[in-house]
Amino acid sequence: MPKSDNSRFDRLTQRAVLNRKVREFFESRHVMEVETPYLSQAAVTDPMIESFQCQAPAMVSGSTPRYLNTSPEFAMKRLLCEGASDIFQIARVFRANEFGRWHNPEFTLLEWYRHSLDYRQLAQECLALLQELAQHFQIVMSESIQSYADLFQQGVGINPHLTHSDELIRCLQTHGVSMQCDWEALDLDELLQLVLTHLIEPRLPENQLTVIYDFPASQAALAQLYPARIGDREVTLARRFEIYWGRLELANGFQELRDVSEQRARFEQDLRQR
Repeated sequence: MPKSDNSRFDRLTQRAVLNRKVREFFESRHVMEVETPYLSQAAVTDPMIESFQCQAPAMVSGSTPRYLNTSPEFAMKRLLCEGASDIFQIARVFRANEFGRWHNPEFTLLEWYRHSLDYRQLAQECLALLQELAQHFQIVMSESIQSYADLFQQGVGINPHLTHSDELIRCLQTHGVSMQCDWEALDLDELLQLVLTHLIEPRLPENQLTVIYDFPASQAALAQLYPARIGDREVTLARRFEIYWGRLELANGFQELRDVSEQRARFEQDLRQR
């Protein structure tokens, strides 16, 4: 028989320990584990995510297609609407057209909801979980918490909430970023994302957990919005955060939108964009 690859089994063991530690973390905080369906009658509306479509035998569902979940988000929110308390799930999720060093069409996603925490407190809970897991695996990580605006100001000297496309294009070109497309065809959020991924993320310290909060309203997804003042300008910001380990994005969190009319409007906007 061929010799077994012990390193693979080591990784399986580490993964099993990690999942157990995650469950212990939430059990200690009285957050209940749930399980939701993998198949849905509708695909996700997010313009940046593609769903896998499945066709069941006619005797099961006729000609109606089903879609593999890209996240347990919507199913878990239905549980919350039915009166569920704080909940979490370690789910298998599926996203078409996601291939690369950091992406796979099938992966495991941890999702949780906490009634009593705002988005800044939720970010702190994320840090606590990551630090507890890191400590178990003897990884030492520092922490940095800064706003989206501060990150851009310190990284490239641009205020992302007051900038315009021409300024971002000049910044990217000055730093040697080239694109095989028409710069003018990119919208403001696409340009901001290019600055983030090409100029800011590579400079994030390797063993640091970096929390970025208060994203532009145009990048709110399903987060609440709130008015803020930057200098003499009124802007609208999203109560949303992301957490990076080095340059690798690990977490994305919101203070969840609860306005039904606004949520429907965002879904319809997503569908128009698709």
